[in-house]
Amino acid sequence: MTPDRPTIDTKSRLDNPQELSNLRRDMVTLRVSISLLAVACRMETIPSPRLSAPPRATSREMR
Repeated sequence: MTPDRPTIDTKSRLDNPQELSNLRRDMVTLRVSISLLAVACRMETIPSPRLSAPPRATSREMR
């Protein structure tokens, strides 16, 4: 089975310090993006039911 596209020599790429720093930067960027996305999802899901529902204190005061 011969590959149609040329294989990437990952060993020589990882020996290149510029490639390593690019890879590290990309990994950090990816981690930060995932963290921000998780925080945004958490902020979106937790407060929204509280905002849409009437406050409990006022419903008790009405009774």
